[in-house]
Amino acid sequence: MNEKYYRIEVIDRTLWVTATGSSKMSVVQAYVQDFRAAANNLLKSPWACVLDLRLWQPSPHETLALLQDNTRWCYQHGLQLGIAIVPADPVAVWQHLKATSAYAPANAERHQLQSCEEAQALLRQRGFLAPVSC
Repeated sequence: MNEKYYRIEVIDRTLWVTATGSSKMSVVQAYVQDFRAAANNLLKSPWACVLDLRLWQPSPHETLALLQDNTRWCYQHGLQLGIAIVPADPVAVWQHLKATSAYAPANAERHQLQSCEEAQALLRQRGFLAPVSC
């Protein structure tokens, strides 16, 4: 049985991923399947993705190709805004950059932020997350 080292949620026009721990190949394969299944609900119009990596640890090198393929899939299927909430660990940040390196369309944006609040504000500004009403 594979332990899940991630949580995936669809919130408005955003796929929000929270990653924890280090993932071996079988976990990354399950993650890509779950990710794409959740993203399928967003493919009718441009969408955003947030990767909360603050509790993530670098994963084995062999997982990078699969993660890069998933990034290409995202761009091919309308991803317009990618946000990484990055940890303080420079090795994890470097691996995230390698794992998500792919040709991006001209209209796609990528950002590295420090907090959920910053991510939510940018998502609202770009129209991918509904404004909070009181």
